[in-house]
Amino acid sequence: MPDSKTIQPNRITDGLIAFATQHPEAIALTIGTSQTPLHWTYGEMLDSVQAIAAQVSALSPNETINRQALPQQPWVALLLPNRAELLTYFFGTALAGGVAMVLNPDWSQAQITTLLQRWTPDVLVTEIPILEGLKQSGMWETLQRHSNIKAIALPNCELKAIRATPRQANAPNLPNLTNPNLLTPDSSLPFYIGFTSGTTGQPKGVIRSHQSWINSFQVSRQVFGFAPDETLLVPGSLVHSLSLYTAIEALTQGAALHLLPSFHPKHALHCLSSEPITRLVAVPTLLGAIARAIQRRHSSFPSIRSIISAGSKLSPKLRHQLQQGFPNAAVLEYYGASELSFISLASSQDNVPLHSVGRPFPEVTVSIRLPTGEAASIGEIGQISIQSAMICSGYLDPTDGTGFRVEQGWATVGDRGWLDDQGFLYLAGRERDMLICNGVNVYPAEVEAALLDHPDVEEAIVLGLPDDCRGDRLCVVVKLSDGHLLDRANLTHHLRTRLEPAKCPRQWFVIDTLPLTSSSKVDRATLLSQLLSNHPSLQRVR
Repeated sequence: MPDSKTIQPNRITDGLIAFATQHPEAIALTIGTSQTPLHWTYGEMLDSVQAIAAQVSALSPNETINRQALPQQPWVALLLPNRAELLTYFFGTALAGGVAMVLNPDWSQAQITTLLQRWTPDVLVTEIPILEGLKQSGMWETLQRHSNIKAIALPNCELKAIRATPRQANAPNLPNLTNPNLLTPDSSLPFYIGFTSGTTGQPKGVIRSHQSWINSFQVSRQVFGFAPDETLLVPGSLVHSLSLYTAIEALTQGAALHLLPSFHPKHALHCLSSEPITRLVAVPTLLGAIARAIQRRHSSFPSIRSIISAGSKLSPKLRHQLQQGFPNAAVLEYYGASELSFISLASSQDNVPLHSVGRPFPEVTVSIRLPTGEAASIGEIGQISIQSAMICSGYLDPTDGTGFRVEQGWATVGDRGWLDDQGFLYLAGRERDMLICNGVNVYPAEVEAALLDHPDVEEAIVLGLPDDCRGDRLCVVVKLSDGHLLDRANLTHHLRTRLEPAKCPRQWFVIDTLPLTSSSKVDRATLLSQLLSNHPSLQRVR
């Protein structure tokens, strides 16, 4: 299939429009796990995007809404599970010059209520049962009374799609939105507000401009080589930044995208077995579940050409499992952040040190900065800071915590790490994660990495409990590999050959299932609460 027409984009929709115009019958999206999954062509996707863009472009920002940011652009909030409308409304809103707010339907009613009251959109697109829940809580009436917010409620059908039948590209009542002279937004304008998972408090809104994602697309094509002949399986939720970004990039490149309504390893394996998947993109938690399911079935998938992972570090054991389950796949692990986009890449095709997160991406400069503002020496731990054209525009509320900031021209989210003499980057943890045990600074990531080197350990989370004598009492929660029992003496010896004594945990716990956030990362806040309350899911090993 020929490549899409080369364009100079000034909005994230330009690639989708170009490819769909040239190849309207190509498969764009597949959702489902049955024997007859539902498909949408690029032509159908474009028709839906155009229709939505026409609706959004007719909106005027509601002047009754108190906004401290982006007051001149219409806001469209998307409170949806994985379904085609999330993507068509996302593209349609961006095409019309609006801003899409992607909300998580798994958030609690309290979180959704607080967020919509604080950052009220012009339109909320959701499912009928979710809207009914908001109405029953009384929150929806309050929002309408103060802001005149509108709602588009979709039937509760996870495989329902907006279909334009017959094709409406030339319908007289729709503007010709494929004409680049009609809509030429400033590429520095925001188009998307993503929210953190909210494990330690109310989610923070991260603002993204068209240009930041256009720059990310260009770098991603260079590193990952997305192409129109690919079929990507993205098994995670689209409310997670990795899944959403991958889905949008795939559709701007003309690739075929396969989504699951909700994640389950057997559903992912069914897709890998029945669909022509060439690339798998997911966070390590989901990749681990898939790899273990493959092992139990004693199968493999040699047709997969590459696996992309982000969100947390791949353990050596999981890397080995992925190589067994996908023998011909390059494993491309990148370190990044929702606020910063790509930072570094560790590829299985390169000789990357075991615990490194790789070297910086193209067009990214990495520096380790000390509290004095000076650059750290080789091997010295400091704040990971970058210079890049892919960073976000900031938070909706500039006072939202101490995460993303730009200091003396260097952007950071507070992660700490070091560089070796070959330019490889290593993570030590977030600045707020540092523990002080008997006067020694301990970064949980360092201890966790050492534990994951042991074949009995599948996952390990290190936390600090208050201790009047030591400052922080180092505790570890371990999920063991199948069939193994925790041998504390053996694991302690394993750690002491790699770490100084102060970094060895004093309390050990075993858990069968770690609590996860909505973005499939370990929920450390919940796990700490369980430790403090002696939760029955945690078994202490003495």
